[in-house]
Amino acid sequence: MVITYFITPFVDLWGSPVDPTKQATHYAVNQSAGMIIDMAFDAYLKIDGIPGEALDAQFKDWIEMENFDLGASQSASVTATSAGGATSGRARMSDLFFRKTVDKATPKLHEACCSGKHFKEVKLAVNRAGTDKLKYLEIVLEEVIISSVSLNGNGDVEGGFPTETVRLNYGRIKMTYTQQKRADGQGGGQVVGGWDGISNKVYA
Repeated sequence: MVITYFITPFVDLWGSPVDPTKQATHYAVNQSAGMIIDMAFDAYLKIDGIPGEALDAQFKDWIEMENFDLGASQSASVTATSAGGATSGRARMSDLFFRKTVDKATPKLHEACCSGKHFKEVKLAVNRAGTDKLKYLEIVLEEVIISSVSLNGNGDVEGGFPTETVRLNYGRIKMTYTQQKRADGQGGGQVVGGWDGISNKVYA
C-alpha cells in the first residue's frame, strides 16, 4: 500500500489543508507518533447481494477496503526445452486478500463463507485519492467463493474499531489499467490482461 505521512493534524507536507474527517480519525490513531496517515488511493469491492457502506457516489454501497493483496506464481518444470531453458508449469493464482472495518457486509460475508456460496463475478476498483478520483485499476474476478473470513477485535488499530480480513478464491481474473495523462491528469490509454485458471490460458 502507498502511504502518505502528514506531519500535523491540519496541513500536509505541502501546506494544503487536510480533510477534517481524516484529522479526527487518523490523528486519534497516531497521536502518540505525532502524525496522520492517509492512503493515497481508495479501493472498493462489489459482491452481488452483499452491500457495503461506501458513500462515494460512484461506488455507493460497495465494500470499502483498507488494503488488499493479490498475486500469482508459476512453477517451472525441471525438464529442459530444446532451447536449453526450463519449461513452464501450471500458473497458481493466489486468493484475493483484503482488510476492512466491520460493517453491514460482515454478517453476509461470514454466511457466504460458511455456506460455500458461489459468486459469478466480483469487481474491485482502485481510484486515485483526491478530487478527480480517477479509476486507474479495475480487477474483475469470476467463479468466486469466499474462502475465509476473520474478525479482529484489537482496539489498538483503526481507531479502536474491529476489523475483518477476507479471502476470495476465484477461477478467472481480468485486470484493466488506465494510464493517467501527465498533461491534464485525465485517463489515457488502457492495458488489459487476464488469466483463466480453470482452462490455464490467457483471458482478456
